[in-house]
Amino acid sequence: MSQLIETAAAIVGNEMRRVESLAQNLANIATPAYKQQLPFQQALQAADPAAGQVEAAVQAAPSVASWSDWRAGALVGDGNPLHVALMGAGWFELNTPTGAAYTRHGAFRIDERGRLVSVQGHPVSLEGGSEADLRGRNVHIAADGALIEDGRSIGRLRVLDFKGQATLQRAADGLFRARGAQAVEAEDATLRVGALEASNVASADNMVRLMESMRRAELGQKLAHAYDDMLGRALRAAGE
Repeated sequence: MSQLIETAAAIVGNEMRRVESLAQNLANIATPAYKQQLPFQQALQAADPAAGQVEAAVQAAPSVASWSDWRAGALVGDGNPLHVALMGAGWFELNTPTGAAYTRHGAFRIDERGRLVSVQGHPVSLEGGSEADLRGRNVHIAADGALIEDGRSIGRLRVLDFKGQATLQRAADGLFRARGAQAVEAEDATLRVGALEASNVASADNMVRLMESMRRAELGQKLAHAYDDMLGRALRAAGE
């Protein structure tokens, strides 16, 4: 009988974790470059074998609580000269107080200190790991990733790719951390200036999976209640 309650608890626990991930996906449907979270089976289906994503996901399976769908979202143009989207593989590197972090959310701006920063306010890395020191009035990003100030290039955006991308860890601030993932320069990265990458959340699919998980969680709860009722009847019968 103890196995019954353990099974019910496992069902409810697993499905509630899925509900949390799906709810987070739906809450970020309008967040640029957001990567939806997937259950392990779907992560394998979405992985690119040529990029080593399947092997990396399998290796990470014992230690990773959720998996990310690395497929790119659609590009949405906005005409901002400091907004840039990555087409295909690649990540922008940010300098944060806790070390390097990575994002595909290219909605950059210039802060009061003359730095090119992310939406979180973290400086964007240029090639070589330096940061921009912008004082001119005419600043934009070129199609090759060069940061242009008053007609001259002061550096190029650092774009990295990862071997074992599935081991990138999602952080609470919407960024990713390279926990054991090997970074390499993305030499063939293609950029589109004046555009942002949209979220890759499939709203209809996530809604269907959310309802399925909630129903399975309810079944697990009913199983636990049934066990509780049977135990109660057994105890009452033993006391008679």
